[in-house]
Amino acid sequence: MPISSTDVSLPDIRVTDVDSVLVDMPVKRPHQHAKIGMRQQSYLLVQVRTDAGIEGIGEIATAGGPWWSGDSVESVKATIDSYLGPALIGESATHVVRTMQKLDKVAALNWFAKAGLEMALYDIAGKALSCPVHVLLGGQTRSSVPVTWPLGSGDAAQEVDEAIARIETGFSRSFKIKMGSLPVEQDMHRAVEIAQKLHDRAELRVDLNAAWTESVAQRHLPALVDAGISLIEQPIERWNVEGHARLARRLNAPLMADESLATTRDAVSIASAGNAFQVFALKLMKSGGFNACREIAAIASAHGIGVFGGCFLESSIGTAANLQLGAALGDLTWGSEWIGPAWLSDDLAVEPVRYEQFEARVPNGPGLGVELDRDKLAHYRRDKQPRVAIR
Repeated sequence: MPISSTDVSLPDIRVTDVDSVLVDMPVKRPHQHAKIGMRQQSYLLVQVRTDAGIEGIGEIATAGGPWWSGDSVESVKATIDSYLGPALIGESATHVVRTMQKLDKVAALNWFAKAGLEMALYDIAGKALSCPVHVLLGGQTRSSVPVTWPLGSGDAAQEVDEAIARIETGFSRSFKIKMGSLPVEQDMHRAVEIAQKLHDRAELRVDLNAAWTESVAQRHLPALVDAGISLIEQPIERWNVEGHARLARRLNAPLMADESLATTRDAVSIASAGNAFQVFALKLMKSGGFNACREIAAIASAHGIGVFGGCFLESSIGTAANLQLGAALGDLTWGSEWIGPAWLSDDLAVEPVRYEQFEARVPNGPGLGVELDRDKLAHYRRDKQPRVAIR
């Protein structure tokens, strides 16, 4: 007998309090993006409390500050504390889409802030229903996700040794060479050297963080492909989608959109732009959360574009959220970069995300599937620890 709409309903749980805390975490080694280097990682932890006694956790991370998208954990905290947090009080914690639509009326854009709050609401909803978030997103399609490890020290010899160690421990056999911070010729020599030494042991990709001009990319990218690079992430400026299309026509390797892709409108524009990108990098933070990423993945699927799980080097809190998304996606052909917990020297979860046989395991507990370690939060919160400069 069919179940009527009145037979099943979500519990009506209301938000009573929203708290945000800045956290600075130590890392095992510095990490170099095209424009800045990171010697620690900072997060904004949001704790959303409810009248049912259920608390949801959200984590906001950026790529070391506002250089990447304009967002920083400090600016996100100000927006949540002054606008989005107060607007959440009294709203439903379980009717997530409806509540997030209300927040869209309070603040335009602010995808990082909204992603963290949506994450906390889904954590509450999952706990209220005693199920993982991936169940709420449509069900589990996979129990683990392959991971790609970023090589970002700038020292080719060290990076080769690091990659070999990751292969031998069964952590990863796919690597992304971070480029764009060094002079072009030096960066090319480094990338080709790494490719030559690892070509028979691993898959290799590069990420330029939009650092090159189109003319520089036209000159140098073919040599990277010839060296064995299998995927090229965002080589030129985020606005230059047509330039990426011109590059794609020359190269025998796919291009992946990251900086160029945040919203569903971006996804539609890119998909209509003449095969500029063949892969989309999905990130909860840059797009505003689970639902936006699912919509972008659907657009990609409809246009024959692959998807990849990108990251901002989250702790196990944010990584668990990424894995909940990955578990529910139909296509994740290019795997993920959900490796933040392995880069950190410590973690914010009682039991960190597990990595086995070159893949990250999807947590299956209720909500995000991980528990916040409150002692670690107290220890690493910014008002307890001196902050380390980015450079």
